[in-house]
Amino acid sequence: DIFTRLVQASDESEKVQISESEIIGNTWVFFFAGHETAATVLAACFCLLAVNKEEQEIIHREVHEAMKQSSDDDELRFEAYESLIKTRAAFVEALRMMPPGNFMVREAVEDTILQVPSFENGIESKKSVPIRKGTVIGIDIVGIQYNPRLYPEPEKFKPSRWYGVTSDEAYSAFSLGNRVCIGKKFALTESVCFLANVMRDYTVEPLLKPGETLDSWKDRVLNETKCELTMTLVSSPVTFRRR
Repeated sequence: DIFTRLVQASDESEKVQISESEIIGNTWVFFFAGHETAATVLAACFCLLAVNKEEQEIIHREVHEAMKQSSDDDELRFEAYESLIKTRAAFVEALRMMPPGNFMVREAVEDTILQVPSFENGIESKKSVPIRKGTVIGIDIVGIQYNPRLYPEPEKFKPSRWYGVTSDEAYSAFSLGNRVCIGKKFALTESVCFLANVMRDYTVEPLLKPGETLDSWKDRVLNETKCELTMTLVSSPVTFRRR
C-alpha cells in the first residue's frame, strides 16, 4: 500500500530517501485529497437528494437490484460497483455542481493554438487563440461545469445527464490528461459505495429551522458556498430516516 511505500522510501539503505517531514506532508495530502474533498461532495449530494425525492428512489431501487445480482445474502458487495450507474451519476452530478477543486492552473509546455467557440449575432463559430510555450493558464472549473452549451439547464440537479457516459474523461472536475487527479478512481469508488450503503437503508430530508419553508431552506443551504482550500457548502443540514 502507499503508506508502506512511503515508510520504505525513508529507509537508509535506499538510494533516494525522503525525510520524516516529507512523510508527514505526503500523508496529510493523501488524507486531505482522498477524503476531505469526497466528503464535501457527498455532503452536497445528500443536500441535493434531500430536495429531489424521486432521485432517492431511483438510487434505492438500483442498489437493491445490484445487491440481488451480486450476492445471495442481500449484502452490497464491491462486485456490484459497476452496476451502480445511477448512483454514480448522482454523485458525479453533485460533483459538477459543487466541485471542490474549483480552479486549476496549467502551464503550456509547447506553442499551440486553441479553437475556442465564439458567438456573433447568434451564430456559433470557432476563434483561434494562440498560446505560447510557458504561458500559465487559469481554468475556471465552475464556469465550465455551469456552461449551458455543455450542460443544458446547469442549475438543475439532473443525474440522468450522466447515464450514457462511458468514460471517466467526461468528469472534468478531476482534470484531464497527464495531470489528471491521481485519486480519481479511489474517490469515485469510495464515494459511490458510501452513497449506496446509506441510500440502501435511509431517506434524507432537509432539516428545517422552526417556521422555515422548503424554498427558504434551498436558498439558505444550496446557494451559500465558501472557498477556502476547496469549495464547499457553508452548511449541510439534513436528517436521515431509516426506511
